[in-house]
Amino acid sequence: MNNIDININNNNENNNITNKNNNHQKYYDVLIVGCGPNGALLANFLGEMGIKTLVVECAKTFTQVPRAAHLDDEGLRVLKRIGLEEEILKQSFQLDVKFNKTFCSGNLTSIKPETTELNFPRSIFWFQPKFEESIRNGFLERYSNFVDLITDCRVISIEKEKSTSNDENQDEDNPIKLNDIRIENLSTGEISNLKSKIIIGADGGNSFIRKSIGSKMEGSSSKQRWLVVDAKIDEDHPPLPHYFQFICNPSRPALTLPIPPNHYRWEFLLNENEKSEEMEKPEILYPLLKSHGADITKLEIIRKACYLFQNRIADNWYNGDSTLLIGDACHLVPPFLGMGISSGFRDVQNIAWKIDLFLKGVISNHQTLFSSYQIERQPNIENITEKATHAGEMIMITNRYKAFIRNLLFTTLLSFPSIEKLFHNKAGMKPPNVIKHGLIDTTSSLTIQNQQSMKSIIGQSIPQPFVKLINKQMKQQKEILLDEVLGNGFSCLFFNFNKKDINSENNKLISKITTNQVFKILKTNFIQVIGNNQKYSKLFSKPLSSSSSSSIIFDDSKETLFKFIFNSNSNNQSLQPTIVIIRPDKFIFGVYQNVNLKSSKIISSITSILNINYNYGFNYESIHYSNNTGSASESEKSFNSNVHSGNSLGDISGDDYDENNSDILEEFN
Repeated sequence: MNNIDININNNNENNNITNKNNNHQKYYDVLIVGCGPNGALLANFLGEMGIKTLVVECAKTFTQVPRAAHLDDEGLRVLKRIGLEEEILKQSFQLDVKFNKTFCSGNLTSIKPETTELNFPRSIFWFQPKFEESIRNGFLERYSNFVDLITDCRVISIEKEKSTSNDENQDEDNPIKLNDIRIENLSTGEISNLKSKIIIGADGGNSFIRKSIGSKMEGSSSKQRWLVVDAKIDEDHPPLPHYFQFICNPSRPALTLPIPPNHYRWEFLLNENEKSEEMEKPEILYPLLKSHGADITKLEIIRKACYLFQNRIADNWYNGDSTLLIGDACHLVPPFLGMGISSGFRDVQNIAWKIDLFLKGVISNHQTLFSSYQIERQPNIENITEKATHAGEMIMITNRYKAFIRNLLFTTLLSFPSIEKLFHNKAGMKPPNVIKHGLIDTTSSLTIQNQQSMKSIIGQSIPQPFVKLINKQMKQQKEILLDEVLGNGFSCLFFNFNKKDINSENNKLISKITTNQVFKILKTNFIQVIGNNQKYSKLFSKPLSSSSSSSIIFDDSKETLFKFIFNSNSNNQSLQPTIVIIRPDKFIFGVYQNVNLKSSKIISSITSILNINYNYGFNYESIHYSNNTGSASESEKSFNSNVHSGNSLGDISGDDYDENNSDILEEFN
């Protein structure tokens, strides 16, 4: 047996085992099993966070055949978080989506690829091999100090470490036994050992990790088979439709779409009496393709396969200890909404910041933290599968009379502008991604004015308008996307605190919030939001700790944030001072106003819901920062050494107000 003698790949030239890294280690904070889009995305997140991560992939390289092809606006927002959105957009198509009665004719309705409230296209289409390569290179090229990749290897066993009393990698803040992991090199048969604190199963529908924790897929397979054909199109091929189309033809439901840069896909529903192997034969397949625009002499078929789509969800995404599942390892959704990759990206966005808080010792109860993952994500997956199933049933009608009724209803209903707008709206094609239970403060808005409006936004993802950042001289700067101001951690937004008649109680509140230890621990960004109809005042005149930052922003011209939070423009005189706390994944943790606008309420809520560790301290030898220096700043060390030394977190309840800070609100004309 060897101690992780498997060759590590930190070079993207061949994506093979290259033995480029001779400084690999036998211990990792996180082991990701599977380097498809979801595993690679999580590796980027963890690398940016400075977390020691190993990715194990059984294939020698990224996929060479296109399967998935679609990502939505929320997925693009996730990619922006790790700086890859521009590269992916450059290699993608933005396509109209058409519902046609037959190939390229009899249009029932069309959906345009318009920009959403996240300031990204509602959907993009890409070539999966290039897509995966870009995401994989994202961590190989930028975070090689923290993330290792081994390919052509598989995990063959996982056991909890028997004794951790003398293990230098075991720390008191995270009392969790390490995992002993055995890995096999598929080319040589060599077996190697390593240890990891957390294991992530990103190894697809046949997940070994899912089976290892005893989790079972629940659901069913479709009874209807589909034939998919991917082809590389020659330059002199006759023009093919440059849009995505559902062909709602009862004699042969189908879909077609172009895939960058020069590929095309056809999918056909097979009849009950058609055999899969027969349908793939040239004498049957070629006429079918020809009837849907293909010139067989001017294309190269790179994939043809028959499949049954799946509708399955794992019963357990977390084993109650240190192993979690993401993506296809825990859910397989029908393809008709194109939400497979987007769903996995949402999983990564949800779990990454929780892993970060746990490994840094911020959270005292990791079971509660990790259990929230499935609680928050599974309802959205269930809604997607239900809606995708209904969409498929509508498209796959093979009875001519039912198809006639469907087309008649479609045409009639969509003749009403309000219904057409609802259908074309993003929410009309996919269910909203809302957290109803989990790490959110559902009690924060129970006593505010206009309760229903406020309560409904808790657990929602905040929109991303272009906002104007105001500099220290109180002058407006260029527009930037909101997420660039929110940053990668928690953020605390202050609305309507800029009135000249602001009272001393609000002064105290601002001071208590911005100087509180809990928000320092969470490295919170404090942001004052100004409406277009409001005079602005500077709230944060005192310097904040090095672990936090403050900003002042103007809402966009449409006042997107004010309308989202208050369902009102900023000129509404009834608007009250309000604090909105945003999680690192950009979901709203809580909204505080009126009697709930108290530092004790806000701080106790976030402390109890997140299970903040009162004995929190950093281990600077194992935690790195995104500047790749491998150490913290002197001010951060000073702050955290005070916490680690056992100094009281007495200001946890907001009782740290200093009367000398009464000038924290500074008025400007």
